[in-house]
Amino acid sequence: MSDKTMNENSNDFKERVEMLAEALSLKGSETEFNIGDNRLLFSTYIKMIESDQDEFFIEKDHKHKIINSLKNTLSVYDSQESESIKNMFEKLKNNDPTDFVLVPVFFFPGDYRKELAHVCGFTVYKKDEQFIVLKVDKQRLFDGYTASYFEIPANNSKELGELFFQERDSWQKEPFYIFNELAKLSTSNKTIPIPAIEMKEQTTTNCGVNEIEASLKTILFNCRTDIFSLDKDTPITPTWNPKYWEAIVEMRRRFLDALKGKNIEQNKNLDHIFHFYLYRKGKLVEKPGFDAALSSSGWYRRIRNLYSEDPYIPIMLDNNGDIPSTYDKSLLEKNSKIIEPPGAWGGQGIQTFDLFELEGFKAYLTRKIQIYKERLPHINIPIAKEMIEHVATKLEEKKQEIEVALHKRSEIELMKKNEKEKQTVGTVEKAKKVDTEKKSDTVTKETKNERTEEKRSSLKSVREHAVIHAQRLTTINREKMKQTKQPSDQMKNRVTETQQNMLWEDAKNRTTIKPNKMKQSEQVKVNVTEKTESVSWEESKKKNIASCFAFLRSLNPFTKKAEYSYVRLGIPEQESAKKVKFSTLFQRFQTNKKKPDPTSQRPARQQPMNISR
Repeated sequence: MSDKTMNENSNDFKERVEMLAEALSLKGSETEFNIGDNRLLFSTYIKMIESDQDEFFIEKDHKHKIINSLKNTLSVYDSQESESIKNMFEKLKNNDPTDFVLVPVFFFPGDYRKELAHVCGFTVYKKDEQFIVLKVDKQRLFDGYTASYFEIPANNSKELGELFFQERDSWQKEPFYIFNELAKLSTSNKTIPIPAIEMKEQTTTNCGVNEIEASLKTILFNCRTDIFSLDKDTPITPTWNPKYWEAIVEMRRRFLDALKGKNIEQNKNLDHIFHFYLYRKGKLVEKPGFDAALSSSGWYRRIRNLYSEDPYIPIMLDNNGDIPSTYDKSLLEKNSKIIEPPGAWGGQGIQTFDLFELEGFKAYLTRKIQIYKERLPHINIPIAKEMIEHVATKLEEKKQEIEVALHKRSEIELMKKNEKEKQTVGTVEKAKKVDTEKKSDTVTKETKNERTEEKRSSLKSVREHAVIHAQRLTTINREKMKQTKQPSDQMKNRVTETQQNMLWEDAKNRTTIKPNKMKQSEQVKVNVTEKTESVSWEESKKKNIASCFAFLRSLNPFTKKAEYSYVRLGIPEQESAKKVKFSTLFQRFQTNKKKPDPTSQRPARQQPMNISR
């Protein structure tokens, strides 16, 4: 390639800006990779190696060989036929790591209609009288290894040259086409991995530059350490120079210097872009991005967004690297990606967003303003600094607008919350009231049930005492009769005893009657006809039993109207129904009885006549 062509490409400012941004991982590739149109990358590598005076990349004795090998890569795309590429491969020196051909390869890792294409580097060596095609792919798409290689016999040089010549001019849509073709030419029909080599995957779609850079770094590392004899159990990451703590930053500085030309303003613009990279690496501020991890993918995305939002870069590109003295603020606000018109956010009215979303917008603006203010002291282009200050001011205004909206929305939300709490309290109180009423009804019902049960229990107790007392009286009188009766009266006594038993059975039957069926008058008539002459003890017994049951029957209507237990039992308040014996009740009943017994058959005593003369 002529020097005139290289100078024309190197003077293309826009191309250099794009390539620098991709090399610094500030953006992804916006166009399909084409090495024929991107010679600038390899010419920059050549200039970078040529400028190496302290053996940062390679020892002085090997520097010339490395440069010639990089020029061979450019020659691949100047070739008019595959034969020239075949001859180039055959001229490679055996077992010489500085003699190589680096060829970028474009391929599809899957269905081209569904998956994005990818670029990786293939380096051709000659080792042990056969070709070694080294693949370096940080994405590890084909075989799962960062570095692996094919062993191809020397007699397949023609097929190897034709394959790379074909790939130079056209891309095959078949997935992993060139990998499969290289496997057919190899001795083992597959790749041989180098598991010791490890690299981090790329963080953006900048494989057109990033993967080629990884291949060059591996090539230079192989010049110091034979990568084909590494211990597979000892992972290692190739570095530009093991003596430097941050060799990658130093390499990027040297790459920037190699990319610069004679135009001072263009060089200042390239420095402006490089400052984004230094900021990402934490070189310009002590705590960038609120202590964000400098190697995290989130921090990388934030810097890429910052680069894409920079209002000065479009002006830089439009002026082909010339620095203007003024700018149109209205045009800046119109074209800016982050300046929103008053009352709007994302093309919508601020009032349409809820409280949570507004809080998120406020946090986003706070971070953005912080980053802009951190970068201001390190911006060396006056107009770029003014534009960044103007954007920061507009972001401050938008933040205040968001805060006002937040305050209003907070008041509305508070009113809604208070209203909801009032409704909730009212509902709870209502529920409590209903629950209290239910409990009251339940207690009242239970109380009534308890009182009813108490009535039944008390009446049952009185009945039991009546039966027991009647039984006792019958037994006592029977014993007295046995002692006083004459033998002649035994038959009569038997009849009387039979009657007594019948009366006793009747008394028992009567006591089983439920209280609600015992609705009779207070006076109970007991008619017992006796045919015996000795009626004194029989009269007494009948009176006792009849009086007991008359008292029991008289309780039924009285207990229904009574409210307290001592009234239901007909006893004083201080006495308990369960403790008062029926005998005591019966005695009280007999004492208070004023009327004569209706069952008595005694004739009334006649008074003597008083005849007055």
